[in-house]
Amino acid sequence: MRSGYVQHRTKKVIEVAATPKRKAFTYVRKAGTTVVRPTPIPDVGAAGKGPKLIGPLKGGMLTRYGYHPVESMAARHRALMKAMRNGRERPLAIARRLQAISTLTKRTLPTASRIYKMDRDWVIKIK
Repeated sequence: MRSGYVQHRTKKVIEVAATPKRKAFTYVRKAGTTVVRPTPIPDVGAAGKGPKLIGPLKGGMLTRYGYHPVESMAARHRALMKAMRNGRERPLAIARRLQAISTLTKRTLPTASRIYKMDRDWVIKIK
């Protein structure tokens, strides 16, 4: 009867930030020798996070109706209702915009990010 084992998987390719002090280096594994060249890595604030995939948003979609995360909840909801009823924006577009802003600001403005999420849930509930 064979005994159990644990298979250890490792990355074959690693990225190294290019700096004047750090040069290319080589490491050896069972599969062979690998040369690692310095490559620039964009700094996005947290380890293991890649580039932002949402992209830049056009400003003014919600602020033209008076929406700001620092306002009271009643004022924010009034502005969102105005955007849905009088504006050209549909509720789904507003909810997606609030979700995108919440995602993009969760590290820089965590309190505002939570407000955007609460407002997104409110828009989805009333539509």
